[in-house]
Amino acid sequence: IINTVGDQWMVKQFMTGDTLSNLEDAGIYTAAKRVAVLMGLFTTAYNYAVEPFFFRNASKADAKWMYARTTEVFSIVACFIMLLIVFYLDIIQYLLGEQMRGGLFIIPVAVLSFYFLGMYYNFSVWYKLTDKTIYGSLISTVGAALTISINIIYLPKIGFIASSIASLVCFFVMCLLCIYFGRRHYKVPYRFGKFIFYLGLSIGLIWLSQNLSGRLHYTLSVKLVVNTVLLFLFVFIVYWREKSQLLEVVRSDPR
Repeated sequence: IINTVGDQWMVKQFMTGDTLSNLEDAGIYTAAKRVAVLMGLFTTAYNYAVEPFFFRNASKADAKWMYARTTEVFSIVACFIMLLIVFYLDIIQYLLGEQMRGGLFIIPVAVLSFYFLGMYYNFSVWYKLTDKTIYGSLISTVGAALTISINIIYLPKIGFIASSIASLVCFFVMCLLCIYFGRRHYKVPYRFGKFIFYLGLSIGLIWLSQNLSGRLHYTLSVKLVVNTVLLFLFVFIVYWREKSQLLEVVRSDPR
């Protein structure tokens, strides 16, 4: 709870303004998080669906291989959703009231933090299957310590962007710890290079979109066209790199 929603409470408590302005900042921050929660809803729905799958297939000989490939699919789809949210933020922002749009700049960071939360759901399969859930408690506690300390230290200095950064750092570190302990107790053959490639590609395309927009100052309609082209570029690269695996799935024996 601290790691996922505690930041909204801490914005009210540790910002340096008066009670009214802190509540206003908390409202703006929460509104921005509601846009980013489009990624959060995907990760939550995925988690509810994938955990029974993990347990149902735990006894199969190729279970670890399946877990690794499932995580790859999640990573690719999550990157696509991240691009979808950031590229069309100029339209999505109208879901918020005009007075609540002051926190839109945190959305890319917030979406990225939800990406790592979803990856953590995948990486955490090992301690659930091996009944070593004490590791889950320890990792979550480290995440909570990071969330609390970063918010307390940096909220008064840089504002509510600190809360978004705290969530990102928290879930990223939780992923690293889960991978580290998982490799010692239940090693899944994750292809980390693939995760890094698609995440790096997504961040690079977002940077390119922002850079072009800032330099060329084109209209909203042109910006949306450029972002759509970049989104299709991502899809094309995914298809080009993954088509052999997709064909293998299609041609495989249904048994």
